[in-house]
Amino acid sequence: MGSPELPARSAGPKDHTISSKRTKVVKKKGPTVRKPKQPGRRYMNGLMKAEIPARSELMKIAKANSIQSPLLNLPAEIRNKIWAYAVGYHQVDIHDYSCVRRWDIRLTHVTHPLTKGPNTSSSFVQPTFAVPKVCRQMYVESSAMVYSLNNFGFDNLDTCDRWILGRPLGQRRLIVSVDMPFGYYSLYKDGFRKLLRQTFPGIAKVNLHTKMAEMSQRIVTSTWFHTVPTREPLNDTKQRFVDQVKKKEGDGIEVDWYSGSANSLVYLHY
Repeated sequence: MGSPELPARSAGPKDHTISSKRTKVVKKKGPTVRKPKQPGRRYMNGLMKAEIPARSELMKIAKANSIQSPLLNLPAEIRNKIWAYAVGYHQVDIHDYSCVRRWDIRLTHVTHPLTKGPNTSSSFVQPTFAVPKVCRQMYVESSAMVYSLNNFGFDNLDTCDRWILGRPLGQRRLIVSVDMPFGYYSLYKDGFRKLLRQTFPGIAKVNLHTKMAEMSQRIVTSTWFHTVPTREPLNDTKQRFVDQVKKKEGDGIEVDWYSGSANSLVYLHY
């Protein structure tokens, strides 16, 4: 008896290898639903959008405030004077609070009245600059005055740089007067800082510290037979600084001097 014959093997399906890559499922996006514009957003220059829809509840409140509020019902000329006295004509000195507390990195400010401003009375009250935060109308009418009617000073170079970086373009355009801190001028003169008109497009006045001129007085001799070296007159040194700034910025900027305390002499390099 012979060996049984084995059944013929059926041809199976081909061996398909499974790819290790996952198949990406693309979901069909639905129509884009845009959210309605809301008031309170900011422009690209950093300033807040104060417009509100004409038929919204906020517009009804704004109209009621302009009629019922004794303050907002005043003529615009009087309101502008009130805002100017409340937030303007101050010397705002920016300080680095982390110099006192190393774990608390933030900037603070000290305010006192300008010597050439109307707020020089003995009853001076420290401003909180909170007037623009009361309502939209007061923000529109007074927010620009915070920067355009005050002079800003800094305790050192780092504080100045940090404060500038924290200001959006819309605010920097409103600044018209600043005190240049120690150390800034040497970098500014050598081109390591932007022109003041580039940093503050609306700048009209810059104040230099008198120590800058006192430490930069050249040694000169008055006559050919006078061999004892003497310092050049301080007014000549100051004029040299003024000419350098106006050469870089143009004649449209006013250069003055201030003699506040120098908190950081480590930045003096002239």
